[in-house]
Amino acid sequence: RGDIYLSIDDTIKGLEDYNLAVNVDKTNEETYEKRAQLFYQLERIEDSNADFKKMIELNPANVLGYMGIGRNARDAEDYPQAIEHFTKAIQLEPEYSSGYSFRAECLLEQKKYVQAADDIIKALSIDYDNKAYYMMYLFPEEQLPLIIMKLQAQSVNDPHNGAWTYYTGQLYEQNHNYFEAIEAYNKALEIDNEPDILKDIADCYNKLGQPDKAAEAMDKALALDPDNIQYVMRKAIFVDAAGDHDKAISLWSDVIEQLPDFYYAYYCRGFIRKNTKQYDEALTDMEKSLLLQPDELSVLLTKADILTLKGETDKAMDTYRQITELDSIPTDESRAMYAWLALGEKDKAIDFMNQVIETDTLNEGNYYDAACLYARMGAFDTSIAYLHTAVEKGYNSFAHIMVDSDLDSLRQTPAFQEFYNQYQEQFEPRTVTKSIRGGNEGNVNNAETSEKIEIPFTPEQGCASVKCTINDLPLTFIFDTGASTVSLSQLEANFMLKNGYLKRDDFVGTGRFVDANGNISEDTIINLRNVEFGGLTLTNVKASVVRNQKAPLLLGQSVLGRLGSIQIDNTARKLIISR
Repeated sequence: RGDIYLSIDDTIKGLEDYNLAVNVDKTNEETYEKRAQLFYQLERIEDSNADFKKMIELNPANVLGYMGIGRNARDAEDYPQAIEHFTKAIQLEPEYSSGYSFRAECLLEQKKYVQAADDIIKALSIDYDNKAYYMMYLFPEEQLPLIIMKLQAQSVNDPHNGAWTYYTGQLYEQNHNYFEAIEAYNKALEIDNEPDILKDIADCYNKLGQPDKAAEAMDKALALDPDNIQYVMRKAIFVDAAGDHDKAISLWSDVIEQLPDFYYAYYCRGFIRKNTKQYDEALTDMEKSLLLQPDELSVLLTKADILTLKGETDKAMDTYRQITELDSIPTDESRAMYAWLALGEKDKAIDFMNQVIETDTLNEGNYYDAACLYARMGAFDTSIAYLHTAVEKGYNSFAHIMVDSDLDSLRQTPAFQEFYNQYQEQFEPRTVTKSIRGGNEGNVNNAETSEKIEIPFTPEQGCASVKCTINDLPLTFIFDTGASTVSLSQLEANFMLKNGYLKRDDFVGTGRFVDANGNISEDTIINLRNVEFGGLTLTNVKASVVRNQKAPLLLGQSVLGRLGSIQIDNTARKLIISR
């Protein structure tokens, strides 16, 4: 009953019932834990500690008792005591990841970076501990090489786990080292051919001002997960930034077809139409967007700008006034400064812009908005000064600077040319020479070639059966575009293990999979060192062992996505791979 009271936020009655529960049974550790946590939430720390100590008194091996006292000590900034209790919890339960991640937090506060990094790696290695994951980002910039070296060392010790190089990529990306991030992501992709890794690669390319390569990466992600509408939206943004506005409009139309009540899709399509001077269609999109999200400031501002461009001044002014009424409290989402300027209230626009900046002086986007505002009013010297500040604060969307209509006039000035020259490397980034990989494809997937490979197949129950060798064992697989991964039967795996085609260290974990009938089964994950067919060689291919003795060997999208474009010629009974 106390639990129910707390679920409806009645802490008084909840505590009363916990007290009654303790009086009924003074030996129940779980009840003391619940009350200790409630005392913690009520900021009655001494009472909370007393209950945690009672738990330990009842059971000296109670890990949560030590964790609770440690957590309370951490909050009090008594880090040595906190570390002492977390260490005790770890000694009692060495595979309890939270002990390491909480201790790492205290070690970081004491600037003991090496020990903190070791605890983070340990917590991640146990169960990908979320707290440990976020603790990585708290290392100061000068300590970034330390945590990266620790991750690299772990990737050597655990070579079949792509998480370590993936974490490295995320740290590089977080610190704006996009070339290094792409390289790390590609290494992770060699191990785990996951579409989300390609999405991260795409984001890095976009931040480097290479939206065409970003779109290419999203194409590969969509090949692995074609129904992911988020990927389609990302591709639309990148395609537009690359200058193919018609394609971007088409992609946003695809999104709208699948999500007809998603306001943002109409806004994005309309924004592109506005920039390409399709004002009537753009205005229609903004109206639809506002039907779904009536008070969205960005949509209202774009609508007002379109009305101004169409010469419908009265309607535009009404919309600008609506923005000032809705947007009276400055935030980093504000658009009232633009509206005040359009209404002829220049001083109010400047004052509002200054207040927006004051709400968050570290937000680079606020300074970029100021650059756009002053460019609109023709104050180019002030605009370029704010643009410099935005970049110094961390703004790095240089591709957007070159297409933003607010900066059209500014880009014609000598001041902007000087700005461009200063940041020329960012505006004209060097090209990453390595192709976007889809795994460790043994140079199969080289984006610079256009070779075609024809592989014969045998029809088998409506599928294509192809001869192959796995770790030098001749087998036949079913070419299955509907399967997400590679799978083989337990019978085949046992034969391979007993006859030396699989080694013990090829067994790398377990995972949960859903079959075509919707049944979930837990499968062993193995690493196939070599898969050869049709003259192609793939290395380090993840596969699941299905506990069905008669299951065929299936080659799914985790490999197919690494090969390139695939066609099936049923007449000639050939698979045609273009790469």
